[in-house]
Amino acid sequence: MIAVKRVNEKQIVDELTFAVLSVFLLYDFWFQYAVKTIDGILSILGIIIMVLFFARLRLSIEFYRYILFVFLFILFSIVSGYLFALDRTTFSSLYIRILKYIIPMLCMYNYVGWDYLRLKKIMFVVAISVLALSISMFFSGKVDFMGAVIVGDLNSNVFSSFLLLGMTANIFLLNSSNSKFLTILLIGVIAVELVAQLFAASRRGILIFFFLIVTYIHSLISIKYNTKPFYKIVTVIFILAVVALVLVKFESINDKFIIIQEFGRTSGDSLRKQYQAVAWRLFLDNPICGQGLGCVQYRIGMYSHSLYYELLSSVGIIGIFIIIYPLLRKAVAFWKGSNRIEDGNVEDKIQLRSMAWNVIAVLITGVAVVYIYDANFYIFIAIFASTQSVYIHKQRKLSNY
Repeated sequence: MIAVKRVNEKQIVDELTFAVLSVFLLYDFWFQYAVKTIDGILSILGIIIMVLFFARLRLSIEFYRYILFVFLFILFSIVSGYLFALDRTTFSSLYIRILKYIIPMLCMYNYVGWDYLRLKKIMFVVAISVLALSISMFFSGKVDFMGAVIVGDLNSNVFSSFLLLGMTANIFLLNSSNSKFLTILLIGVIAVELVAQLFAASRRGILIFFFLIVTYIHSLISIKYNTKPFYKIVTVIFILAVVALVLVKFESINDKFIIIQEFGRTSGDSLRKQYQAVAWRLFLDNPICGQGLGCVQYRIGMYSHSLYYELLSSVGIIGIFIIIYPLLRKAVAFWKGSNRIEDGNVEDKIQLRSMAWNVIAVLITGVAVVYIYDANFYIFIAIFASTQSVYIHKQRKLSNY
């Protein structure tokens, strides 16, 4: 009787955890930008999420091995910041922000555990949140001074990062779908988000969007149809046809989408170079430990617009290694894992290969996005770490971290 009661309590906590995480994702990636900002709601959700995390806390360091590097980064940041921060106020504000962001990350990872279906449920919520944001752009978006369409106060680069998160979820769901209706629906979702990306006028965003589409098609062909050259030929012809259509319609596309014109602009690039030159000088002043989170912002009133420059300047060589090396290891682990799975298990092979490409996409995106001060970065980490946890448990063949 006691055992049954405990099972029921765990089930209630799990269901409540999923519900609260769903509310958090919907609010954080859609509602607050497209509908209305609710004062204090993120703090309330954060407290509830933290309570739910501790209610199902797993007392095993081994279980958390795939996200331990985040804790190491947090520890190193506080020590290096206390010793070397240019401005304690800026440092403290950003450090607290990161602490808030890792709470949903931990709870999401803890909730998924080794359960593939739970990971899939989280992916559905992420996909719905980003789709809702994309649709909101068409109905309530406004044109900024650069000609890009934005939602609320969400700039186009952050919006593109949200779309990257949505694509990660879409590809995961597309690959795991056993329903033709759902497959067609997801393709439609990707098409809607592609149009939204074009209107957002982010060069980096559109390139990464196509990067994920192409790499998914490549994974599908190389794994599922590797012995059927006919499919390869058809796919190449299809891609060439799409490129030809774009070139034929280039003039009309150029008029409709500011992104085409954006590729010829250099003013934003020159500003980024200035910000990053400051970040590089700050890094050279203390290359080992950096000069504290937000040191570039404190010096010039602006972030460096690059994950790599921001890490180098704020936490130095040690800090950038703590963050980037584990992510590279995850990409390698996913890739190797896709090769080690039995040939008959096509879905898992493609899933892991696609996730490797997603990690690479995030790392590429980091060239132009700071990331570490944004909630979506820690959701990415939760997804990557959860996928590792699920497939280690499911296959026992993915490389060790």
